[in-house]
Amino acid sequence: MIKIRPTRSIWIMTAIIACGLALNTVSMAQVSKGVILGTITDQTGAVMPGAEVEVTAVETGAARVMVTGEEGNYRIVNLDPGEYSVR
Repeated sequence: MIKIRPTRSIWIMTAIIACGLALNTVSMAQVSKGVILGTITDQTGAVMPGAEVEVTAVETGAARVMVTGEEGNYRIVNLDPGEYSVR
């Protein structure tokens, strides 16, 4: 009986193909969502924790509101592509 053992090059080629398939799957899972983030400050440049931030989609009028964190930062995620106003 003849035993055939895979050579090192076959293992390397198999690993490359497996990585390629994995990366292709990851890239297909990308979504078209965006994020708006920033920091709210007053006229002196001091951060404003607890400030209300409203982001409104210009096309649809859909609004999202959040409150800034301790360092005046805000982050609004999962936004559809489009133009937004921030107040």
